[in-house]
Amino acid sequence: MAGKNGACLIALALLLGACSSRIALNEASFPIQDLPGQHLVQTPVAYSFAPGFAKQNAQIACSLGVNYTTDLGASAEERLQQAIHSSFAHAQQETPTPHGYTLALSLQTADEQVSVKGGMWDNKYTVDTTLKGTVQVLNAQGRPVQVVPITGQGSNTVAGSCGALKRAMVQASEKAVAQIGNDFVAKVANGHVLN
Repeated sequence: MAGKNGACLIALALLLGACSSRIALNEASFPIQDLPGQHLVQTPVAYSFAPGFAKQNAQIACSLGVNYTTDLGASAEERLQQAIHSSFAHAQQETPTPHGYTLALSLQTADEQVSVKGGMWDNKYTVDTTLKGTVQVLNAQGRPVQVVPITGQGSNTVAGSCGALKRAMVQASEKAVAQIGNDFVAKVANGHVLN
């Protein structure tokens, strides 16, 4: 009977001990100079983000009852704003321009997956982060001209405990966020979509 009670107490302790931790990404880890840029586009553009873009996040549970949540949407939105302003000489948020284009950005996927390989003393965590979005280009009359897919991928492997899992999530997420900004510049600004 004591074994059954002990198991119940452990389960209850784990249930009560479960906590959640938000992971803020370090914007300085993907500075604007990392963006590829062949030229500054002179075409006037307005841009907007789909409702809920910044609220998308990914969550991974650690075996010790800790849930880590990464704010992927907010970081991707910040990175894309940096990419837009570093690529277009005349860019403004929300206000359509009478002689330019509007960029409508949406984020369909903000996902993190973890694989765990158990070891004798610690675990090896591999985190894969995926961001998938689109940029819909509208002309001055509001008609669609083109839809450009943009993506960001990041992966990182770290050995250790739950703290190591958190580090792997941060590094994989920051790579994915940096890459989605670079993908925007390569496909939209340098891809001559608006010229």
